[in-house]
Amino acid sequence: MYNYPYLLSFVISIKEFLGYSSLKQTKFKNKDYPKNISKKVQNGPFKGMIYDCENYWGNIYPKLLGSYESELHKIIESLIKINFDNIINVGSAEGYFSIGFALKSNVDEIIAVDPFRSSKKEINSLIIKNNITKKISFKFWTSSSR
Repeated sequence: MYNYPYLLSFVISIKEFLGYSSLKQTKFKNKDYPKNISKKVQNGPFKGMIYDCENYWGNIYPKLLGSYESELHKIIESLIKINFDNIINVGSAEGYFSIGFALKSNVDEIIAVDPFRSSKKEINSLIIKNNITKKISFKFWTSSSR
């Protein structure tokens, strides 16, 4: 019997490696950062988080300004106060929410899930840049049995 989620993750990884990814992923080199914009999140629930990525999904400026998904800020702030054992971030992309929750909450473990290998690379980079000591694990797929 085939393990379809693993097979799908493998196919997506091959497509990503060959440059055929259909999701919008943007390369952002350090030379492209405007000199007057900090690489730290300026406001919102993840204020102070270092957000220095090479690859990111979506527009980087709302994330740096702290206005990204601002309609969720009050919900995120209330979730940060709850002592969860773990948080699963499905569709983690470059790790904005995974890293933010690791920095601001008392959660024991965060599981970041995304089929793209570049996501794992960015999350690992942000873990180092933000000096995160909490356990963040990365999965390419997840299911109810895993």
